[in-house]
Amino acid sequence: MFNFKKKKHLHRPYYFTASSLFFVVAILHLLRASMELPLFIGNYSMPLWISIVVGVLLLFLSYRGFYRVWEMRK
Repeated sequence: MFNFKKKKHLHRPYYFTASSLFFVVAILHLLRASMELPLFIGNYSMPLWISIVVGVLLLFLSYRGFYRVWEMRK
């Protein structure tokens, strides 16, 4: 139905943009955890371990996205 392999060059900007955003947000989460800054959503205080888990997960997604961009270069 859809042939995405022909339009591989159109996917590179998407992967690069998404990976860059994932990287920036991951760094912000890890900085929040390392500086022990409080985060409140309404009356709920977000635990630091959530920022660590989310930061590591976003770093992994960023790595996979940048790796995909690098693969498409070939």
